[in-house]
Amino acid sequence: MFLGPFCGRMEGMKSYNALNDYYRKLFGEKTFKVPIDAGFDCPNRDGTVAHGGCTFCTVSGSGDAIVAPDAPIREQFYKEIDFMHRKWPDVRKYLVYFQNFTNTHEKLEVIRDRYEQAINEPGVVGLNIGLGPTVCLMKPLACLADLSERMHVTVELGLQTTYEETSDLINRAHSYELYVETVQRVRKLAPKAEIVSHFD
Repeated sequence: MFLGPFCGRMEGMKSYNALNDYYRKLFGEKTFKVPIDAGFDCPNRDGTVAHGGCTFCTVSGSGDAIVAPDAPIREQFYKEIDFMHRKWPDVRKYLVYFQNFTNTHEKLEVIRDRYEQAINEPGVVGLNIGLGPTVCLMKPLACLADLSERMHVTVELGLQTTYEETSDLINRAHSYELYVETVQRVRKLAPKAEIVSHFD
């Protein structure tokens, strides 16, 4: 009897591509994704496009698991990997993940400075940037294009829903059309960058 590809699994096989497995294949070994609070704000909170933030986002911008969010960026990085090494002491490759709020919502020189504070540390093989389409401007994207020539770069875009009524209810403050436009813009200006979409 044929049950189809997702109605059970063979021994040792997964019915999905786990992020851990993807990074192992990409970087040749287990790689930590290290969350950092870089002190950015969000246009959905500060009045640039809306007030109050998305309803699903926490006070910390969904960076609640960051070990020392108020510490300098470089110190945050080492506190995070020290914490992770308690469980996985042999890991030596890291992705810096600017996670909470919108990590291109600043002047270009400020963005560059904050990124550089972490990505030059030993073992860093890539950079993950969390942001929303509302501030996906040309200059920050050009910065990501430059960085993608140096290391692996992933742009993590918040989508959450394709339904405009739901978008209004959660105060997302951008349309699905703007999300699609932003994906196209990232692909054009930073073609080597990966794009990840978040659905909550």
